[in-house]
Amino acid sequence: MKKILFALFVSVYFLGEISAQSLSPAQQKIKADIFAFLKKEVSNLSDYSYKEITFTYNQIKYHIELSEKDINPYFITLFAGFNLPESYKSEVVAFFTRDINLINGVKCISEDKWIRFDSEMYIKDSKAFTQVFHKMISQIEAAKNYFEDTYETAESKYNASLGSMFNNTGFYSQNQKEYLFPAITSKGNDSKLSITKIRLEKNYTIVDFISYNNRQVKYCGINKNSYLLVDGKKYQLLKAEGISYIPDHTDYPNYQSGSDVSLSFTLFFSSIPENTKTFDFIEPSFTATNGDDWNGDGWQLRGVKLDNSGWINVNSEIISTSSHNWQCLAIQVQDGQTIIKKKVTPKESGTYMYSDHDEFIEDAETGRKYYLRNSSISFKSSPLITYDTNPIEFAEVYPALPISVKRINISSGTQYYIKNLQIR
Repeated sequence: MKKILFALFVSVYFLGEISAQSLSPAQQKIKADIFAFLKKEVSNLSDYSYKEITFTYNQIKYHIELSEKDINPYFITLFAGFNLPESYKSEVVAFFTRDINLINGVKCISEDKWIRFDSEMYIKDSKAFTQVFHKMISQIEAAKNYFEDTYETAESKYNASLGSMFNNTGFYSQNQKEYLFPAITSKGNDSKLSITKIRLEKNYTIVDFISYNNRQVKYCGINKNSYLLVDGKKYQLLKAEGISYIPDHTDYPNYQSGSDVSLSFTLFFSSIPENTKTFDFIEPSFTATNGDDWNGDGWQLRGVKLDNSGWINVNSEIISTSSHNWQCLAIQVQDGQTIIKKKVTPKESGTYMYSDHDEFIEDAETGRKYYLRNSSISFKSSPLITYDTNPIEFAEVYPALPISVKRINISSGTQYYIKNLQIR
């Protein structure tokens, strides 16, 4: 295939970035040492933000980001992003990146008309990074070149899969106007806020959220001027359920426990177009006028992706416990995460229901485990309480499964829901 000239991708990952310095002295030293090393290796070197460096190498613009949340060892990411030609189909790119994710250790992420290649590692000091810097650069360049060379093959494979998908008993018929735990490009100043479900209806766009208090926040609220942003157009918040409008507030349930507790709430917005692929959720900053303590930046979720491709039917056995019946319904393998749809039926009213951090997906070949990250029914510190015995469908989020994983086991932590599920 003819090589394609990529236009430089302007990063949207950090539009909601915190402006204040928050790196520790040790992290600042690592960043400074890496910056000094790069002076001799690259061009257009820039101290881009408090935790990020940008530079050009072999006519490609790269970013280095040091995570302020990971210490001893420290987590660092080297990445390059590119705009894609208009001729490229975003759904094929997404299909392709799922297929090549983690090739040569490089993670591929796609969104609409751009693609990004990440090389990540944990380090104890700057030397651990600088020693493999050129290897990481080469791996990213190789992943980029591989993508350019084989996109047409991916397009043919994608078109062929569409023809067989609806005749495949393994395909799960997910509601195409309902999206579970959509991938999010950037979470701004609150990494603990997630969307559990989006429903596109005639009169509303309904967005279910779950917010964790990080063991320290007592309450939260929502600015009534919040909105969804689609292609530059605002779709205003119309009503809220489960959370109060600022300056009033809603307490996190059981916040006194000192555990990381959660609050689930629902926001109703004006209807966005049915063909929407991505949107931003914006809560404007709030400035108090009556002396309360609500001054501050609002929540911002950038690049919320609406993608219902790749659902696989699980059809698991029902696991019966003393209080519930549990069942796996389907699994969706995405670029940056894995979603499992489940159903729980309480055996009597007033029953607590929650997910467990011990649940995991296991690579059936290697035994490597990928543990549960988030759940729409939350965890033991913030359980869901039912007042009837009707079944409840919910979703759980696990890490992305590398392309090398072909068959998986899905575990509740103590016993399997299903073994040897073919996902690729």
